[in-house]
Formats: sequence, structure tokens, C-alpha cells
Amino acid sequence: MAKSFFGVKFLCVAIMVMVIAAPVVNGDITCSQVNNILSSCVNYLRNGGSVSTNCCNGVKSLNAQANTSSNRQSICKCLKDSYKSVKGIKSDLASGLPSKCNVKTPSPISLSVNCTNLL
Repeated sequence: MAKSFFGVKFLCVAIMVMVIAAPVVNGDITCSQVNNILSSCVNYLRNGGSVSTNCCNGVKSLNAQANTSSNRQSICKCLKDSYKSVKGIKSDLASGLPSKCNVKTPSPISLSVNCTNLL
């Protein structure tokens, strides 16, 4: 349970990472999936330091799954919900995570992003 909450917070950070299109399997991505994918990033998002390989692999994977408007919007909403529910996540670390993992996003990672505008 704690793992899924941590992953959700990371997802807020990865919200913009996921905006980039890439192939995904059938259906919309769920918050549970997003949380699991990004769970290894929680320590970095709380404490800084170096980003683990597992975290960056999660960021890249989530970005690859953001291949439809529906998935981008779902991921965005999950990340925002996670950020609000998981204590200790630093927004500056979240916004810089994609660049730490060499992932380019078309828009900044921010709580002010309107998820419904991610087409």
C-alpha cells in the first residue's frame, strides 16, 4: 500500500514525462500502474541525491505509455493526486526528474498543468 502511494507522488513529477507519445498496450493506464512504475523514484523525490536506474527506467516506461490523449490525461491526474496524498515530495525535484533521466517533455511538470489540455 505504501508503495502505491509513493509511486503516485512520483507520478506527479513524471506527469510531464508522460506527455510524450509512445506505444502502449490496449486501454487506459491506471493509477495503480502509474504508482507501480514510479515507486522507485519516491526516495529521490523526497530527499534528492542521485536518481536510481530503476527510477529512470520507470520514467522512460511511463513516458512510452503516454501515447494517447486519454493516457496522458490519466497519467497527469494520477500524478497530481499522488502529489497531494504522499507527504514529503519536493516539487522542484519532481519538475527536474525528466531531465535527470534524459527524457524530454513538451511541457513542464507542474501542479498547475491542466490535465484535460494534454492532447
